[in-house]
Amino acid sequence: MTIFRGLLTVLAMLLATLPATMAAADTTTVRFRAGDDNASYSGRIRGDETARFLIDARGGQRMQVSLRADNPQSYFNVLPPGSREALFIGSSEGDRFSGTLPQTGRYVVEVYLMRAAARRSETSGFTLHVAIPAGGGQATGDEYADGDAGGPDSWVVAGVPAGDRLNVRASPSANAEIAGRLRNGDVVRNLGCRSIGKARWCRISARGESGVHGWTNGRFLSESGDRGHETHEVEDGEIRDTKCKDSPRDCIRKAENKCNGSFRTIHSESHAGGLIDDKLPGPVTWYYLEYQCGYSDGRMPQFPFRGAHYEQEYEPEEDFSGHLSASRAVNEGQMRDACRTAAALAFGQRSKHVLVLPVERTGDGYAVFGQYPENGPDVTTFTCTFKRSGEFKHVRRS
Repeated sequence: MTIFRGLLTVLAMLLATLPATMAAADTTTVRFRAGDDNASYSGRIRGDETARFLIDARGGQRMQVSLRADNPQSYFNVLPPGSREALFIGSSEGDRFSGTLPQTGRYVVEVYLMRAAARRSETSGFTLHVAIPAGGGQATGDEYADGDAGGPDSWVVAGVPAGDRLNVRASPSANAEIAGRLRNGDVVRNLGCRSIGKARWCRISARGESGVHGWTNGRFLSESGDRGHETHEVEDGEIRDTKCKDSPRDCIRKAENKCNGSFRTIHSESHAGGLIDDKLPGPVTWYYLEYQCGYSDGRMPQFPFRGAHYEQEYEPEEDFSGHLSASRAVNEGQMRDACRTAAALAFGQRSKHVLVLPVERTGDGYAVFGQYPENGPDVTTFTCTFKRSGEFKHVRRS
């Protein structure tokens, strides 16, 4: 018994000396110290481990999340209360999230490695920063005017200077993130207004391909006298669906055309498929959208990935420089196309599914960064390099 107690004492001393970082697969509840509106957490994940952070917040609050990691294949997703359909997908949207929360409840932030890195059992040390700025809470009482009782059903944008656009922001502040822009004459739905200082901010939902929704300065909104457009909209409560292959925007465009206006997202997802959707996996990504005609409730389709992934049957060459003429120089405007072609040949991809970024100048030439496929949780990144003279050097996976 004495030996056992001694071992417990040694174990307790060892635990006390461990660094204050979270264990790999722990679930951590985010808490702010008194007087603070932010917190940072550090940790390390390996392979397919996921670090989960729980954040209790109110609908209407503004939340900001950022990630710093020593492995570039590390990302995070933000999940709303009680749902696995992400509000934010880091692998396609970056390492920073800033948005107004749609409902009250427990949000989940998951830090993970991309599938290719996870399969190689790579590790990643990271620091996650979470903030809910003071004053970002939901308004109560009669700060918001109801669209039916407190004003017209619709506004028309007016008074914007010629050649300019009216900013629509994610929250009622001139410093908030810009969610979209409107032109003079655009008709939007009135979702209520709020006075902040000497300014009047109105929450709106706009028709059109962008489906812009957010807050804008009420000084540029006038009551819409023409409501004839509303009689043409479809709002019968029926749940519809559509598929598209070239781009998620095609699904959105199809839904808007079917509804002759805006719509509410019910469900969305994407798949890797071949000639017959996901029954024969292949390198073509296709998208599915389930929707209901009517005014948008602000929820945009995220198209999270579902189903089987496309797997290459061979290991692509790491360096493909020998397959392109090193003596043929290209100008800066042609480098993106040259890189896309080289990557498609080197890695066995269709060029239309290879995404390349703008050309960047380096110390000894040029670089073009890219990935394939265009989106999804299992992308492979690569870099094309060119000499200062424009001659192609090589394309290599990151």
